[in-house]
Amino acid sequence: MNSTSLCRSRQPFLRQHHQRSRPARGPRSLRLAIFAGLVVAAAAEAGPSGPLPPPAVLNADELARTRAALAAIVQEPTVAGAPPETFKRVHAKLKQAFPRTFSTLDIEPIGTSLLLKWPGRSALAPFMLLAHLDVVPVDPGTEKNWKVPPFSGEVVQGALWGRGTLDDKSSAVGILAAIESLLEGGYTPERTLLVALGGDEETGGSAGAALVAATLKQRNIRPVFLLDEGYAVIDGAIVGVSRPVAMIGLAEKGYLTIRLRSQGPGGHSSMPPEHTAIGQLARAIARLEDSPLPSRLDDPMRSGLEALAPHMPGAQGLALRALWLTSPLVRHLLESKPATAAQIRTTMAVTMISGGVAENVLPEEAVATVNFRLLPGDSPQDVLDHVQRSVDDEGITIEVVTQGSSAPSRVSSTRGIGWESMSETLARVMPDAVVAPGLTIGGTDAKHFEGIAEQVYRFLPMRLNAEDLARIHGLDERIPLSNLDEFPVFYKTLIEIVNKNSHQDPP
Repeated sequence: MNSTSLCRSRQPFLRQHHQRSRPARGPRSLRLAIFAGLVVAAAAEAGPSGPLPPPAVLNADELARTRAALAAIVQEPTVAGAPPETFKRVHAKLKQAFPRTFSTLDIEPIGTSLLLKWPGRSALAPFMLLAHLDVVPVDPGTEKNWKVPPFSGEVVQGALWGRGTLDDKSSAVGILAAIESLLEGGYTPERTLLVALGGDEETGGSAGAALVAATLKQRNIRPVFLLDEGYAVIDGAIVGVSRPVAMIGLAEKGYLTIRLRSQGPGGHSSMPPEHTAIGQLARAIARLEDSPLPSRLDDPMRSGLEALAPHMPGAQGLALRALWLTSPLVRHLLESKPATAAQIRTTMAVTMISGGVAENVLPEEAVATVNFRLLPGDSPQDVLDHVQRSVDDEGITIEVVTQGSSAPSRVSSTRGIGWESMSETLARVMPDAVVAPGLTIGGTDAKHFEGIAEQVYRFLPMRLNAEDLARIHGLDERIPLSNLDEFPVFYKTLIEIVNKNSHQDPP
């Protein structure tokens, strides 16, 4: 029996076994239940084995061109509010670095984005790669603290430095370098490839990716899968897993911001009421923070833990192999740390507060801003209902801040050409990494394509440790040249594998 068949039979077997063992009590029944879970988990891991073909190859000149292209576009400060000429210079530099790509593919400016189309030989649905060329600004007060100027694009100590090297100009040049290399080799894809290079992801994507998605929808173009930025290859982030973990985001959390507003009569502070507007607001915030939304061990977190279980030793691996039995304990452990709690619940953070004009004047108004990141399965209305119940105060008004709001995405599949091609690509390019599904807790341009792409994934072939994570949007952002060289290799391999697998699709 192949691994696909085993996966299909796994859940019914577990439900049946769980129902049979539920009346039982005592250590023996527990041991049998755990043993059954381990047997099924081991069977699900089984599958075809044998040496994989090597990854795609880029020569030294092609890798040098990729490095030079990234250095050149890092020098352009494509922050929000930058003049259009800044992005035009970036586009011109990319065209200069990858001339075959820009002369062979169809290039269409849409808003602040570029849409590239590489027509395939077949009429199969296209697949799509996303990256963005805009970056977050550098605080002028901290620029002097950078060891290398943030818009220099210099190579120092084996790394290329500057804002955008991690987020997300490296993937843009990686994709284009892969296409350029394939074109130089005379390659023609079986399946059409679409590439969107966004210009305003950091501010929501409304003038870039959203317009691209609307254009594709209008033309009735539905990519079979889409890959955008998201998780990376993280080393040392998962306790108990000695290998790096390549976590592919199957979904993205939603985004909602509200304001809590309290009003009071004002007056002199020498004759205060029982609660001022600020005091009333503080009580509402306290009630809200004391009432977190419930956690759930759903996909993709559950399937991610199951994928990691075989690589975890001892009791930890044992617990994750039998989540149907141990999920309450595992969920309790995940809730204990902010990073893992964010994977299993809709989070809430009070991020701004204002009120009062003088120390001896009663405030007439106090306002708090609260940001939520919504777990798939929770709607904005669910959150608003929860806030209303938790605050439970007629003196507090609740207002929705619509800018940036988005519902959580659906959960994409771990079956089909997209997932299988990415998994095979990682096995070839980064064979040291364990592939696991995950939930992307930040926002990406991918959310705009939920309505048109059949499956949406979020992953970068970027190697990060805990120290590197702090540099994203932070001080001394940089990417090691050795890792940058893996970007075009990853995308070139992925394109080749998708097209190889496309021959197996029905017309």
